[in-house]
Amino acid sequence: MMYNVLIVGAGPSGIGMALELQGRGLQDVLIVDGSGVGASFEAWPEETRFITPSFPSHAYGCPDLNAVEMGASVASDLGVEHPSGVQYARYLRQVVDHHRLQVKAPVRVLDLHPRGDLWEVVTTNGNLTSRSVIWATGEYSDPNTDSIPGLEECVHYSAVTRWSTLAGDHFLVLGGGESGIDAACNLIALGKTVKVFDRSACWQDTASDPSWTLSPVTRERLLQAQTTRRIELVDGADIIRVESTQEGYQVQDSQGHLHRTTSRPVNCLGFKGGASQISDRWEWSGHEVKLTPEDQSTLHPGLFLLGPQVRQPGEIFCFIYKFRTRFPLVADAVQRRLNTTPTELST
Repeated sequence: MMYNVLIVGAGPSGIGMALELQGRGLQDVLIVDGSGVGASFEAWPEETRFITPSFPSHAYGCPDLNAVEMGASVASDLGVEHPSGVQYARYLRQVVDHHRLQVKAPVRVLDLHPRGDLWEVVTTNGNLTSRSVIWATGEYSDPNTDSIPGLEECVHYSAVTRWSTLAGDHFLVLGGGESGIDAACNLIALGKTVKVFDRSACWQDTASDPSWTLSPVTRERLLQAQTTRRIELVDGADIIRVESTQEGYQVQDSQGHLHRTTSRPVNCLGFKGGASQISDRWEWSGHEVKLTPEDQSTLHPGLFLLGPQVRQPGEIFCFIYKFRTRFPLVADAVQRRLNTTPTELST
C-alpha cells in the first residue's frame, strides 16, 4: 500500500502532525503505533499529572498548552487543569475520532529502507511504502536502564504503576529532574523518607525555560515536601554504580560515598528517545540527533523527527506547546517533496 506520509507514533506529536497535514488537504496519511493511541500516557504512574496547565483560553487566541490542534482546549474537553496520563490518552482518542484520522494499531515498525525517493517500511502487519516518514515515537517507551553499571537493579520511573506499590520506607532516587522530584514528592506523600541525587541540582536553577529547570508546579510540590523534613537533596552527585547486597542495595557516587537502602532505588535518569529505535538512519552528535532546519534526517531525505527529542541550535522541544511549533515546518518540507501545494492537494 502506497502512502504520501507514514507517521510512526500515535501520541500528541504524531496526531498533531496528522491534523496539520489534513488541514492542508493532504490525502493518504497513515499513523501506525505499536500499542495504540496515547498508549505511553496510559502507562504513566497513576499519580502523575501534566506539569503544563491546560486552560480554555483559545476563544481569546491563546491556545491550550497541551492541545494538539488550534481552537481546542484539553481543559474544556476533560474538565481538568493538570490531566493524568489516562485522561490525556482519552483526549487524544477523541481527537482521532472527531477528525477521522487513519490509525492502525497495534502495528510495530521493524525497519525502514530507502528505495530511491520512497521508503519501504517493514512492520508486523506487512510492508508499507511511503513518500515520507515522520518518526514521532516520543521517549517514554525507551527508558534509560543501562547507562550506569547495575542500573538494572533499580525500578525505572516508567515501570511504576502507582507509588504505593513500592515496598520499603526509605528510597534513593537517582535523578532530580521533573520525574525524580515527582517520584520523591509522591513517596513523601506516602510517609516515606527520600534522598534525591542529581548531578546538576536543577532544583536550584531558576531559568525561565522549563526544559532546563523545574516547572513552577513541581517547585511548589518540592517546597511542600521539604516541610516534612523527610527529603534530602544531594547535588553534584555523579552516580557511578548500583549494587544489590544481602541487606538490600547500595549506590556509589563519584566521590566514593556509599548510600544504602533496603528498598529498590528509583531510576529517574530519563529516556534514550525513540530515534534510537532506528539509530542508523540518523546522524548523531553524542546523544543528540543531527537534523536539517526542517527536522529532517541529514542522511536520508524524507525521514523526519518530531516530538521531544528534536533539538535545534539553542532550542529543545520537549513540551507539547514547543514541538507543535515544528508541525508547519515539517509539513512544508513534506509538500515540497510531493511537488504540490495545499490547493492542488485538495482538488
